[in-house]
Amino acid sequence: MKRRILMMLLTAAAVLIFGSSGVLAQAPNTFAYQGRLTSSSGTPITSATSVVFSIYAAASGGSALWTETISITPDAQGIFTKELGLSTPIPVSIFNGSKRYLGIKAGTDAEMTPRQVLTSGPYSISNANVPGIAQAKSAGSAVTVANSGITNITSRQITTPGPGYVVAYGYGYASIGSSSGTTMGNVIVGVDTLSTSYGPDYAVFGTGSMTVSANLYWWGNIANTRVFYFNSAVTKTFYMNAGRGYADGIAYIYLPKIQLVFYPTSYGSVTATVSAEESSQFNNATNISIGDDNSGVLQTIEGAKNVDLRELELRAAAAQAEAEKAQRDLDEARARQSNGE
Repeated sequence: MKRRILMMLLTAAAVLIFGSSGVLAQAPNTFAYQGRLTSSSGTPITSATSVVFSIYAAASGGSALWTETISITPDAQGIFTKELGLSTPIPVSIFNGSKRYLGIKAGTDAEMTPRQVLTSGPYSISNANVPGIAQAKSAGSAVTVANSGITNITSRQITTPGPGYVVAYGYGYASIGSSSGTTMGNVIVGVDTLSTSYGPDYAVFGTGSMTVSANLYWWGNIANTRVFYFNSAVTKTFYMNAGRGYADGIAYIYLPKIQLVFYPTSYGSVTATVSAEESSQFNNATNISIGDDNSGVLQTIEGAKNVDLRELELRAAAAQAEAEKAQRDLDEARARQSNGE
């Protein structure tokens, strides 16, 4: 009896976790497969059936890169779900960025044609979607912050293996000082992808042009964290920059460091502050409140908005899902044509 399987869902079930020092942990190299098993006439098959799943590098011909035989027992509609790779782990090296195809052989039938193109799910088995880190970099000496313009304190580059988030941590020790009878200002520190900006979300250390009656120096920690989303793999340099809000006195940054961490996905809202210009690509950008003025009117920060970066990730996922659905529809149409329907 000639059988056929229509693919209904293909998702990743496990990933490998890599870090800066090598492999940190390893989950089983598997992915979930859901399909519907029917006869050539479309009648659901509900009895236990032995199915051979194979992964190939070509749409037809060639030797299998991986093979596993699984017994399935579909429900009344012929639908089944199985985790592939449990008895025969799928080698990570298979998913190296090249297109891969899934071959299926049910019972004594020949392998079904055409083979199904594997979409994004199994590719998360490779290190294309895993957390990573660019370790902190420390400048060897204190950096003097110029009284005007932007001073680049330190920088760090990261190459991401795919789309996802980069969390940038910039931190160090700030020192500001002034001599007796003069005024003392502050220092501003922020992390950005530009060497000429400390970005819309920054940290401030110091005061607003305070007159001192004796020589005075303040010393303390200063840190800034920002989250960025990229919809594809990138090689990006991040800068820890500083400026002077009030340029009185002198300001230094000691032992500055910047650390970059990559995350392939989010697990909730990812609130970030972006420029008003950047906020135009978000549907739900909100003003940043800084409290009421003396008359009770709510004050907001000009030129910046709060957004949920997850909106970009969900938008990209929706577009990918549409593309994968179109591919599945095409594969099913080809299968029906091959079976003479």
